[in-house]
Amino acid sequence: MPPSTAYLERSAGMPGGQGLRRRVPLPQVSAKRRAENRQAAAKTAPRAKQGSVRAAVALVLAGETTCAQAARMCGLGENGTAKVKVAAAREFRRLVMERDGWECGAKAEGCEGAASDVQHRQKKRAGGTSDPLTAFSPVNGAAMCRPCHDRADRGYDEGLHSRGFWLESGEDPALVPLVVATEYGPERRWLLADGSYSLEAPEGTAAA
Repeated sequence: MPPSTAYLERSAGMPGGQGLRRRVPLPQVSAKRRAENRQAAAKTAPRAKQGSVRAAVALVLAGETTCAQAARMCGLGENGTAKVKVAAAREFRRLVMERDGWECGAKAEGCEGAASDVQHRQKKRAGGTSDPLTAFSPVNGAAMCRPCHDRADRGYDEGLHSRGFWLESGEDPALVPLVVATEYGPERRWLLADGSYSLEAPEGTAAA
Protein backbone atom coordinates (compact mmCIF):
# COMPACT_ATOMS: atom_id res chain seq x y z
CA MET A 1 0.00 0.00 0.00
CA PRO A 2 1.45 3.44 -0.90
CA PRO A 3 2.56 5.45 2.16
CA SER A 4 0.17 8.30 1.39
CA THR A 5 -2.83 5.97 1.25
CA ALA A 6 -1.79 4.21 4.44
CA TYR A 7 -1.50 7.52 6.25
CA LEU A 8 -4.96 8.67 5.21
CA GLU A 9 -6.49 5.41 6.44
CA ARG A 10 -4.63 5.63 9.77
CA SER A 11 -5.33 9.32 10.30
CA ALA A 12 -8.58 8.80 12.21
CA GLY A 13 -6.63 7.00 14.95
CA MET A 14 -4.12 9.80 15.48
CA PRO A 15 -4.07 11.62 18.83
CA GLY A 16 -6.46 14.55 18.78
CA GLY A 17 -8.19 13.21 15.68
CA GLN A 18 -11.65 13.13 17.22
CA GLY A 19 -14.22 14.70 14.97
CA LEU A 20 -12.00 14.21 11.91
CA ARG A 21 -13.93 14.02 8.66
CA ARG A 22 -12.95 10.94 6.68
CA ARG A 23 -13.46 10.36 3.00
CA VAL A 24 -15.69 7.38 2.28
CA PRO A 25 -16.76 5.93 -1.05
CA LEU A 26 -19.90 7.55 -2.43
CA PRO A 27 -22.87 5.27 -3.08
CA GLN A 28 -23.21 4.13 -6.65
CA VAL A 29 -25.67 6.16 -8.73
CA SER A 30 -27.60 4.52 -11.52
CA ALA A 31 -27.18 5.67 -15.11
CA LYS A 32 -30.83 6.78 -15.13
CA ARG A 33 -30.31 8.90 -12.02
CA ARG A 34 -27.16 10.49 -13.48
CA ALA A 35 -29.11 11.40 -16.63
CA GLU A 36 -31.87 12.98 -14.53
CA ASN A 37 -29.27 14.97 -12.57
CA ARG A 38 -27.68 16.24 -15.78
CA GLN A 39 -31.07 17.33 -17.11
CA ALA A 40 -31.89 19.17 -13.89
CA ALA A 41 -28.54 20.96 -13.93
CA ALA A 42 -29.00 21.98 -17.55
CA LYS A 43 -32.21 23.81 -16.63
CA THR A 44 -30.46 26.05 -14.09
CA ALA A 45 -27.15 26.81 -15.82
CA PRO A 46 -26.00 26.76 -19.45
CA ARG A 47 -23.62 23.87 -20.03
CA ALA A 48 -21.11 26.00 -21.94
CA LYS A 49 -20.83 28.45 -19.05
CA GLN A 50 -20.23 25.69 -16.50
CA GLY A 51 -17.57 24.15 -18.68
CA SER A 52 -15.86 27.51 -19.11
CA VAL A 53 -15.60 28.07 -15.37
CA ARG A 54 -14.22 24.59 -14.81
CA ALA A 55 -11.75 25.05 -17.64
CA ALA A 56 -10.64 28.42 -16.23
CA VAL A 57 -10.15 26.95 -12.74
CA ALA A 58 -8.10 24.11 -14.21
CA LEU A 59 -5.80 26.62 -15.89
CA VAL A 60 -5.36 28.59 -12.65
CA LEU A 61 -4.69 25.56 -10.43
CA ALA A 62 -2.18 24.26 -12.97
CA GLY A 63 -0.28 27.53 -12.55
CA GLU A 64 -0.65 28.38 -16.22
CA THR A 65 -2.34 31.77 -15.87
CA THR A 66 -4.04 34.26 -13.53
CA CYS A 67 -7.77 34.27 -12.71
CA ALA A 68 -8.38 37.33 -14.89
CA GLN A 69 -6.51 35.87 -17.84
CA ALA A 70 -8.23 32.49 -17.47
CA ALA A 71 -11.65 34.19 -17.38
CA ARG A 72 -10.87 36.08 -20.59
CA MET A 73 -9.50 32.98 -22.30
CA CYS A 74 -12.68 31.08 -21.47
CA GLY A 75 -15.02 33.91 -22.46
CA LEU A 76 -16.67 34.37 -19.07
CA GLY A 77 -17.65 38.01 -19.50
CA GLU A 78 -17.65 40.98 -17.14
CA ASN A 79 -17.93 39.08 -13.83
CA GLY A 80 -15.81 36.16 -14.96
CA THR A 81 -12.75 36.96 -12.84
CA ALA A 82 -14.74 36.99 -9.59
CA LYS A 83 -16.42 33.70 -10.47
CA VAL A 84 -13.09 32.06 -11.26
CA LYS A 85 -11.55 33.31 -8.01
CA VAL A 86 -14.42 31.89 -5.94
CA ALA A 87 -14.37 28.55 -7.76
CA ALA A 88 -10.58 28.29 -7.66
CA ALA A 89 -10.49 29.03 -3.92
CA ARG A 90 -13.12 26.35 -3.29
CA GLU A 91 -11.23 23.77 -5.34
CA PHE A 92 -7.91 24.75 -3.73
CA ARG A 93 -9.37 24.14 -0.26
CA ARG A 94 -10.89 20.81 -1.29
CA LEU A 95 -7.66 19.49 -2.78
CA VAL A 96 -5.55 20.50 0.23
CA MET A 97 -7.98 19.16 2.82
CA GLU A 98 -8.45 15.83 1.06
CA ARG A 99 -4.72 15.43 0.50
CA ASP A 100 -4.03 16.02 4.20
CA GLY A 101 -6.92 13.88 5.40
CA TRP A 102 -8.68 16.79 7.15
CA GLU A 103 -5.99 16.51 9.84
CA CYS A 104 -3.68 19.26 11.09
CA GLY A 105 -0.16 18.19 10.25
CA ALA A 106 1.58 20.79 12.40
CA LYS A 107 0.72 19.41 15.87
CA ALA A 108 2.11 22.57 17.50
CA GLU A 109 1.30 23.53 21.08
CA GLY A 110 -2.47 23.79 21.52
CA CYS A 111 -3.25 21.78 18.37
CA GLU A 112 -6.87 20.68 18.05
CA GLY A 113 -6.13 17.71 15.79
CA ALA A 114 -8.81 18.07 13.12
CA ALA A 115 -8.11 20.67 10.43
CA SER A 116 -10.49 23.57 9.86
CA ASP A 117 -8.29 25.99 7.90
CA VAL A 118 -5.98 26.01 4.90
CA GLN A 119 -2.70 27.79 5.46
CA HIS A 120 -1.02 29.55 2.52
CA ARG A 121 2.59 28.56 3.13
CA GLN A 122 3.85 31.65 1.33
CA LYS A 123 1.94 34.80 2.26
CA LYS A 124 1.05 37.97 0.38
CA ARG A 125 3.95 39.81 1.99
CA ALA A 126 6.25 37.12 0.61
CA GLY A 127 4.76 37.09 -2.89
CA GLY A 128 2.31 34.25 -2.30
CA THR A 129 -1.37 35.14 -2.25
CA SER A 130 -0.73 38.34 -4.23
CA ASP A 131 0.21 36.04 -7.12
CA PRO A 132 -2.76 33.95 -8.32
CA LEU A 133 -0.37 31.40 -9.78
CA THR A 134 0.69 30.58 -6.22
CA ALA A 135 -2.46 31.52 -4.32
CA PHE A 136 -4.49 28.59 -5.64
CA SER A 137 -1.82 25.92 -6.08
CA PRO A 138 -2.13 22.94 -3.68
CA VAL A 139 1.67 23.08 -3.43
CA ASN A 140 1.27 26.29 -1.42
CA GLY A 141 -1.41 24.95 0.95
CA ALA A 142 -1.40 23.02 4.21
CA ALA A 143 -4.38 21.83 6.27
CA MET A 144 -4.23 23.14 9.83
CA CYS A 145 -6.40 23.61 12.89
CA ARG A 146 -7.19 27.19 13.91
CA PRO A 147 -4.58 27.51 16.73
CA CYS A 148 -1.75 26.14 14.56
CA HIS A 149 -2.90 28.26 11.63
CA ASP A 150 -2.76 31.38 13.81
CA ARG A 151 0.81 30.52 14.88
CA ALA A 152 1.94 29.95 11.30
CA ASP A 153 0.08 32.98 9.97
CA ARG A 154 1.95 35.33 12.29
CA GLY A 155 5.21 34.10 10.77
CA TYR A 156 7.39 34.05 13.88
CA ASP A 157 7.31 30.36 14.88
CA GLU A 158 10.67 29.12 13.61
CA GLY A 159 9.71 25.53 14.34
CA LEU A 160 6.84 25.73 11.86
CA HIS A 161 9.06 27.57 9.40
CA SER A 162 11.71 24.85 9.54
CA ARG A 163 8.96 22.31 8.81
CA GLY A 164 7.68 24.26 5.79
CA PHE A 165 4.35 25.46 7.18
CA TRP A 166 5.25 29.07 6.40
CA LEU A 167 7.86 30.29 3.95
CA GLU A 168 10.00 33.35 3.40
CA SER A 169 10.14 35.30 0.16
CA GLY A 170 12.21 33.39 -2.37
CA GLU A 171 11.45 29.96 -0.90
CA ASP A 172 9.74 27.75 -3.47
CA PRO A 173 6.80 25.75 -2.03
CA ALA A 174 7.43 23.04 -4.62
CA LEU A 175 10.99 22.54 -3.40
CA VAL A 176 10.55 23.03 0.36
CA PRO A 177 9.01 19.91 1.92
CA LEU A 178 6.22 19.94 4.46
CA VAL A 179 7.28 17.98 7.56
CA VAL A 180 4.04 16.51 8.88
CA ALA A 181 3.57 15.01 12.35
CA THR A 182 2.12 11.50 12.16
CA GLU A 183 1.62 8.87 14.84
CA TYR A 184 4.79 7.19 13.55
CA GLY A 185 6.91 10.34 13.70
CA PRO A 186 7.71 13.19 11.30
CA GLU A 187 7.09 12.56 7.61
CA ARG A 188 8.71 14.73 4.95
CA ARG A 189 6.39 15.43 2.01
CA TRP A 190 7.03 17.27 -1.23
CA LEU A 191 3.70 18.66 -2.38
CA LEU A 192 2.57 18.33 -5.99
CA ALA A 193 0.39 20.57 -8.14
CA ASP A 194 -2.21 17.85 -8.74
CA GLY A 195 -3.14 17.77 -5.04
CA SER A 196 -1.00 14.78 -4.08
CA TYR A 197 2.47 14.53 -2.54
CA SER A 198 5.68 12.55 -2.86
CA LEU A 199 7.93 11.15 -0.17
CA GLU A 200 10.89 11.56 -2.49
CA ALA A 201 12.61 14.89 -3.14
CA PRO A 202 12.29 16.39 -6.63
CA GLU A 203 15.26 15.77 -8.88
CA GLY A 204 18.12 18.10 -8.01
CA THR A 205 16.74 18.90 -4.56
CA ALA A 206 18.50 17.80 -1.40
CA ALA A 207 16.26 15.59 0.74
CA ALA A 208 17.88 16.74 3.95
